[in-house]
Amino acid sequence: VNKLDKPGADFARVVEEMKLRLNATVLPVQLPIVDGDRFMGLVDLVDQVAWRFTPDGPVAATIPAGMLPLVDEHREALLDALVEFDDKIADRYLANEAVDSALLRAAIRAATIHYDVVPVFAGAAFRSYGLSQLLDGIVDFLPAPQDLPAVEGHHPSNEDEILVREADASEPFAGLSFKIV
Repeated sequence: VNKLDKPGADFARVVEEMKLRLNATVLPVQLPIVDGDRFMGLVDLVDQVAWRFTPDGPVAATIPAGMLPLVDEHREALLDALVEFDDKIADRYLANEAVDSALLRAAIRAATIHYDVVPVFAGAAFRSYGLSQLLDGIVDFLPAPQDLPAVEGHHPSNEDEILVREADASEPFAGLSFKIV
């Protein structure tokens, strides 16, 4: 969710809209830290750490005391969603055992690769707020090309001809670009 530094930005509303419009299991992995309308940082729900934004970049911080109930609620929702897709998390969750961040990361990655969940991040790209955490999330959760099956598409000048592209640098380039407004 971008532009959280703008007045009136509402992370929770956007997450709900994503659920409705994408008809997907949307999985917030971060929560924004706001002071009034000011986007101050974010809380990583996987590692349970806060990041405060400074002119020199993000700085690790403690989670604000006023946010602890909200963080607990969203982390519980994160675990609830992942229980459906990962037996190790389900076993620990049902036994009331702690679920470490490495196991959570692996479960989110597997569920994302299988198109079961859509991880959601918080940020403000213009100011680079949350950018390094987003990039870490891309590495941690999104599939590498080798993790996905070959892509099929139509030849640009012959719609009846189907082309297959493996995730291999020796294959000819094929791309798809789009913009969501």
